[in-house]
Amino acid sequence: MRWFASLCAIALFSAVASAQYVAPYVNLQGTLTNASGLPAQNATLTFRPNTIFFVAGTSTIVTSSQCATDANGQVVGIGNPVSGARVSPQYSGVVPPGNYYIEFTWYDQLGNQTLPSPEVAVQLTAAGEINILPPVGSGPPQAVGMDVYIGTTPGGETYQGQTTSLTAQYTQSTTPTTTGATVPVRNNTPCRVIANDAAWPTGTGYNVSLVDASGNTLFQYPQMWQFLGPGSTYNLSNGIPYYNGQVTYPVPVLTQPTNHNMQAVNGPLSLGTPGGVMYNLVNVNEVGVGTYTPAWGVDVEGSALAGAINAKTGYLVNGSAGTSGECLASDGSYFDTPVSCVTSHQSLYYQTVNANGTAETQRSALNFGSAFALTDSASPSETTVNLASTGVTAGTYDNANVTVGADGRVTSIATGAVQTGVWESVLATGPEICTTGTNAYETCTGTTPVTWPTAFADSNYAVTCSGVGPMTGTVTGIWATSKTATGFTLNLQNGDSNGAVASTFAEVDCFGHHN
Repeated sequence: MRWFASLCAIALFSAVASAQYVAPYVNLQGTLTNASGLPAQNATLTFRPNTIFFVAGTSTIVTSSQCATDANGQVVGIGNPVSGARVSPQYSGVVPPGNYYIEFTWYDQLGNQTLPSPEVAVQLTAAGEINILPPVGSGPPQAVGMDVYIGTTPGGETYQGQTTSLTAQYTQSTTPTTTGATVPVRNNTPCRVIANDAAWPTGTGYNVSLVDASGNTLFQYPQMWQFLGPGSTYNLSNGIPYYNGQVTYPVPVLTQPTNHNMQAVNGPLSLGTPGGVMYNLVNVNEVGVGTYTPAWGVDVEGSALAGAINAKTGYLVNGSAGTSGECLASDGSYFDTPVSCVTSHQSLYYQTVNANGTAETQRSALNFGSAFALTDSASPSETTVNLASTGVTAGTYDNANVTVGADGRVTSIATGAVQTGVWESVLATGPEICTTGTNAYETCTGTTPVTWPTAFADSNYAVTCSGVGPMTGTVTGIWATSKTATGFTLNLQNGDSNGAVASTFAEVDCFGHHN
């Protein structure tokens, strides 16, 4: 896993290594073709060394790196997105209603971008916001995130913002700006690979695979390539640098690595031979097990067994094994004071914590609030702590009336009365129903209120209405306003998006329910 983490760092940094950092990378350019001589479009180019190697003078381990080709077969650092973004409207914002068009590009650590993705359209029927996610599946490992472009006309997208990961959602919650940059016209992400002669062991090469957008390995691949001369540029259109080298071992552990960089030993490290001469490990500051940044003489970090210390024969304190029956106690600085486990005059202390989790001063007694009952267990080594009884009778209650104390416990409960409701229905016709305008989403209000056959006790009732009989145009909304105990006003909304037809119903059935 540590090698994989180092690889990810290499893949990212190779995309940003420009003039200010040339070594140990080479730059790849040119066009790759398939077996028919046509450009290898939107393909993935993967470089895996024929043996794992590390950059000389550093602890950077190289296991693989990746580039791509664009729609013209040009070698680039990040392939163009071939699928559109996942877009969904949300109606809880201030973006005006209307039609919007969305594209995105992948970008690297220096802001270099790919070409835009396929365009995706979305419609807001009311004010809201637009949520944008990258396509399903993992994004290219060389990318940092996506730049988002939005417009109100096809092909008129401008830059609005970006995400900082390959899976994060971008939300357009304000009116899209029209002054942002337009989508790029070429993919300018660079393809860089670590030079073989910048690494140990010497003579390594790369197993190169070329896979198209459908996952098919292209003809004549995989191949073996070799790149020599850190800082140089290879134009693959002029020829492929085929590998003819030979790997040379051993890989040295450097006595003075550049900038004191970390080095890795990828296997057991022996300081002698069992039964023979054994050597000491000297001049060590802190030793870290499971951590790169030890803070103690021996610092062990991890989870479960990976973070445990196993002493097969026990511990010594200042070279002493103590006496039989002694335990280790703390003197306030370390657990290093041997005391009798049975006859020690020291009291038993309990560690308590504050509500925010910080440790309190150790106390000699462990107290419980009135919400707990403390009883002796049948076992002489245990004490049982249970919730104290509140006197509530256990059982099942219908339509229960429950009282809960400040500590969250039920303090009283009783069976309550069944709640019933009142239903009313009415048919709205004539002037109670209105006719909308001809523009999309216009609304209208009835000229005469709808009256219930029998009045409710008050206006706190629910109303549900549905159209009955012939309908003109498209009605997308029916709702009640101005409710009183005796009636309400009916409202309709025109949903005809071409704005040419007025909408109405011949009749509307409404039901009211009051608890």
